[in-house]
Amino acid sequence: MKKALAAFGLSFVIIAVGNAGSHGTFLAATVSDAVVAIAPTPGGPSTFIWLFVVWTLIAVGTAYFVSRDRELTNGRAAMAGALVGLLADGSWNVINRAMWPQWPTPTLVLDSAWHTAHGAVTGLAVAWLLRRFEHSSKQA
Repeated sequence: MKKALAAFGLSFVIIAVGNAGSHGTFLAATVSDAVVAIAPTPGGPSTFIWLFVVWTLIAVGTAYFVSRDRELTNGRAAMAGALVGLLADGSWNVINRAMWPQWPTPTLVLDSAWHTAHGAVTGLAVAWLLRRFEHSSKQA
């Protein structure tokens, strides 16, 4: 249980920090313009609640798929994380584009690519943590 909670916690922190940093710093103008195009009044407490819920689901998915791999390698961990990132956030971008033609195609592409890469890094970090747990249990 401790290993699962640690994997989830690490995954959540990487996802939250990476998303807040990228969307708040690097992609702020692009993402803000795109969100305003579909929801003119973003922000407020409900936004943070939804972000927490979505980031929790992505973190659970990443931790689960990486930890369940019986033949865990760095490549497989990165692929699991990348797929979770692409499916979760790439789907969101595709759905936004399908529902709102004003959702910019560059935002769809850049944000989906970012979340795929971010997911891969998260998967690698979770694999590293799981190996640390295995190493420490063998030492004991």
